Amino acid sequence: MSEASKIISAYVARVDELQKQSDDRLSVYQLKAIARELGVSEADLARAERTAHDHLQRGLGYVEHHLYDDAIEEFRVAVVLRPLDPAVIFALAQAYAARWDANGDDDDREEADELARQSLQLDPGLKEAFALRQRVQPRADRTQTSTASSSSKRTAPPLAAVGLLVLGITGVSGVGAMAYWMMTPQQSIRAPIPVAAQDEPVAQQAAAPVPAAPREGEIAVRSTPFDTIPGLTLDIQRSEFSNFNDSWSYKANGLLPNGSDQLVKAAKGQVTLKMADGTVIATEAFDIHEDYAAPLQPGDEGAYDLLIYTEGITPGDLAPAIAEFTILSAETAAAAARYPDPTPIAFSWEEGAQPPGLTLEVAQRSRVYSDHLSDQTHFRGSYVVTLPPGSASAEMVKFRVDFLDAKGAVIGTDESYLVTGQEPPIAPGKSRVVQFLAFTDTRPVRERLVVIEAR
Repeated sequence: MSEASKIISAYVARVDELQKQSDDRLSVYQLKAIARELGVSEADLARAERTAHDHLQRGLGYVEHHLYDDAIEEFRVAVVLRPLDPAVIFALAQAYAARWDANGDDDDREEADELARQSLQLDPGLKEAFALRQRVQPRADRTQTSTASSSSKRTAPPLAAVGLLVLGITGVSGVGAMAYWMMTPQQSIRAPIPVAAQDEPVAQQAAAPVPAAPREGEIAVRSTPFDTIPGLTLDIQRSEFSNFNDSWSYKANGLLPNGSDQLVKAAKGQVTLKMADGTVIATEAFDIHEDYAAPLQPGDEGAYDLLIYTEGITPGDLAPAIAEFTILSAETAAAAARYPDPTPIAFSWEEGAQPPGLTLEVAQRSRVYSDHLSDQTHFRGSYVVTLPPGSASAEMVKFRVDFLDAKGAVIGTDESYLVTGQEPPIAPGKSRVVQFLAFTDTRPVRERLVVIEAR
């Protein structure tokens, strides 16, 4: 095993160990700290993350030729690279279901069910996953009931084992096995997989229960003014409730316009779902603006998204009448009397990344290097991105910043979303701020900004 592979193996094992000890997912900062501790470069992590599409394509080819073992290996690699992408997890669930259809191995059935459940936790609107869970439930003549199956919480292979699988298949290029954990949520890769024909009589297949379609609808919203900081408000853009047979979800997103005279560093909010009679269905606290994002100057506009998902405890006729939002707290500082205008900068589009009609204007607001770590340089930079009038709106925009030395060689990279695709799109004439946090082994001379994904 190469030295790079050993480092990544140690990294994957360390992440796995810490994740098992925590009820919550490790934060971006925790994962970056582990990577720095073990000598994993962000450039390698970013490059490996972008190979997920290749693994998916190979997996689809294997499924097409009924080579399910090979397909599962490829999809498992893709899940390691993008562990929070529900479509990637669902692709793996479909592959296990296809192998169960072909071989009848009950372990594959359980694995398909668990992975479909995981994909629904990330995207409750993934209707195909509900249908797959219905199809792979144990048959009536089995002793295990569907209720027991759905509550068994059978886990996927340990993270460390899957990480080693990546190393075995991709070699040194797999040193970014856990790149996705370093980044904000990725654009979903939709990869429908044809399922092998079952060995049961056609009549029996036709008699299988069909899952009920989810009942979806927009829910009215009410936002309570935040009296502590006048001018800091919530503008809710989306409020959608979906009720399935044994679960429900609530999705919301919106904007945080800073009409105050304060610099907003972070903000937390709360949403309460209520029935028409005032009965509270759920109350959930969430981050409106996280402390690692660019601070919002007066006049800036932040964006957020929210997902609540509850499984197995909801009556079928549940229908909240209103979602009540409030800002719970905000971390602020006195704003400057006047901020300098951001400096317009040149940037480039990666080949094929610019959708028709979408144009951007980019200006640099801040650029700070610090050597508070003995062996690394920390970069924090923020950029204001504006869509000029006449541009198409932007539903998702992802940037990469390359750090260059005096000879123009890339010595480090970082990636960040301007808008993730879950937040409200940016309209023409509007601006948002994107911030990069990165570590490099040596101090760069300059940076290069590239748009790598957009729609």
